[in-house]
Amino acid sequence: MIYKRYKSVIFDLDGVIIDSSQVMQVAFEYAYQQFFPKQRAPFSEYVKHMGKGFLSIMDAMNLPREMYPFFNQKSIELISEIVVFDGIVPILERLKEQDCYVGIATGKDAYRTKQILDEKKLSSYFDCVICSDQVKRGKPYSDSVDIQVNQAGLDRDDLVFIGDSTSDIQCAKNASVSSIAVLWGMGSRADLLKENPDYFAYDPRDLEFILCDGWLQERVNVA
Repeated sequence: MIYKRYKSVIFDLDGVIIDSSQVMQVAFEYAYQQFFPKQRAPFSEYVKHMGKGFLSIMDAMNLPREMYPFFNQKSIELISEIVVFDGIVPILERLKEQDCYVGIATGKDAYRTKQILDEKKLSSYFDCVICSDQVKRGKPYSDSVDIQVNQAGLDRDDLVFIGDSTSDIQCAKNASVSSIAVLWGMGSRADLLKENPDYFAYDPRDLEFILCDGWLQERVNVA
């Protein structure tokens, strides 16, 4: 396989950098029970819409948008329970050492995203963070990538978007940039395979190789 050195990297947040799956489930079930106390929260259906903003997911699931304050409240209460995936910080450090542009495009809102990045001591690694409430159209539309391309003058040919959901891979395609689908998040492997991303990463070690070592290995082989 021929690997490419990407000068710009944009990450999804949930399921790629942080593991917030348990917090997300508790928060969703809490919000759902406020409106449907006698029903079981359809979290498995919620997961299928990962990558999109909460309100967009509510629209897709035909659920009341008024669930959002309850979801947000519970999510904020449980921020300390969110963890950073093992192996992610070394990747971020190496990307910065390589003088890469590093951004985030997330379905989370800006307030909660900042709280998470600050608490987990991740803020300094990112040149730009674009959240769902900062764009007219969330993923799978390309707005959150396009803003960063335009603001920082990025070359789409040298940019890769990394996500764990079909919305992320579709966003990359709509933005005309490369994509890496990671398989340690909440996305379905079968669904991601159908999207035909440029690369798959089965664990953070794979991702580090693709971003930081693969192009070096290819250069050595060519030489």
